[in-house]
Amino acid sequence: MKGLFGLCCTIAASLLLVSCGDGGPSRSEAEAAIKRQIAGFLPGVTESQMSFAVTDLKCTETGNDTYSCQVAAAVNGRASPAIGSYQFVKLNGTWNATPVR
Repeated sequence: MKGLFGLCCTIAASLLLVSCGDGGPSRSEAEAAIKRQIAGFLPGVTESQMSFAVTDLKCTETGNDTYSCQVAAAVNGRASPAIGSYQFVKLNGTWNATPVR
């Protein structure tokens, strides 16, 4: 019985540690970062005027608070296969996106 209890405690602790990790930007954080990046190139266009939503995000950690991600989005309500690859870096608690070519 002690062995089973110890195994359960080990599994619970492992799950807690995994859930505590940041794991890169969420879809909403990635969307906000990409909108900020695009708004920087389009004078007079605000983030709220952009009609796209991140629908899929697959990231790989490449450094401390740095992730390389494949992003798919819905543009004007229509699914888009992918809008591209982005590098996301978290600075001062905010995710920043840079397109990768």
